[in-house]
Amino acid sequence: MTTSTWISTIIIFLALVLTSVGKREFRMFRLLLPLGILAYYGATYMQDVPTDGNNMLLLIVSVVIGLALGFILLKFTKVERDAGTGKIYVIVGAGSVIIWVAAFLFRIIPIEWMTHHPKQTYQFALDHQINLDIIGPAFIIMTLAMVIVRVSGIRRRVKSAAAAQRQL
Repeated sequence: MTTSTWISTIIIFLALVLTSVGKREFRMFRLLLPLGILAYYGATYMQDVPTDGNNMLLLIVSVVIGLALGFILLKFTKVERDAGTGKIYVIVGAGSVIIWVAAFLFRIIPIEWMTHHPKQTYQFALDHQINLDIIGPAFIIMTLAMVIVRVSGIRRRVKSAAAAQRQL
């Protein structure tokens, strides 16, 4: 990866983690920010997604991993309503940060390895009928699945908390 790619990747990662960690009042913008970032990356890197050979299988595996990570993230995310003010808060703790870091490393480590071991990477791709152009889209789709599960789960919890408030 180039220096500029590293810098943008780290800035985006930090923006996503730092804007969500802790106890924060629910804001739709904060919830949808990761989808906006993914829309940019999707438009940039998903022009021609190869689906021949084992590429489709790799995309399916990416979705499954993303879904699993999303559900794990939800386990570490809480939504609560302040009885005094009626405000709804999303609480994201250290467990979520660990999952975000693991997902980040799950993407970065293979890319760095491939960058520094091109012969082995090309041979592996050839042996397993994988087009190397699938790597970017696979990681974007994995992250998208993770974020959709997280956003949907938080939104559902926020609606439940708001409904409970209306019943009072």
